[in-house]
Amino acid sequence: MAFQLLSLFQGFCTWKNKKENQIPVIHKNDWFWGTTYTFIFGSGKSIIKLTTENDVPGIGVLSGFSVLPCYSGKGLGKLTLEFTISYARGLGLESLEISVEKLPENEWIVDWYKRLGFIEFLDNDPDYINFKMNLRGDEGDERNIKEGKTGDTSET
Repeated sequence: MAFQLLSLFQGFCTWKNKKENQIPVIHKNDWFWGTTYTFIFGSGKSIIKLTTENDVPGIGVLSGFSVLPCYSGKGLGKLTLEFTISYARGLGLESLEISVEKLPENEWIVDWYKRLGFIEFLDNDPDYINFKMNLRGDEGDERNIKEGKTGDTSET
């Protein structure tokens, strides 16, 4: 009996990167203040939310990003985030933001976001590290993102 349960659990946590697992279920909810897109990969193995607000056009906020622990390190999180970034570009968003709670166990995710192109957005929040990714074709001015500035950075 224990062997059967172990086999079932191991099969449940197998991530083979099959094509059917790469296409997410997308739920779109329109609210009076904006829109939320929920992307669910592999029948719930990975999930992320993308929110846009009507009063802050061009910026998407990522939240609720999670991957079941037994799929960690198998590429599913990266696939999920890359799909979401591509989808956000398709919506015409200019940037994405995500926050990570300042905890010792979150140090790896801070490095992971940086490797995937997010830049730390400095602010005065003592509990969270905030990141931003420019989705425009140009690189933009990373210095302004790091300093917490937004808007047109061109000189006149």
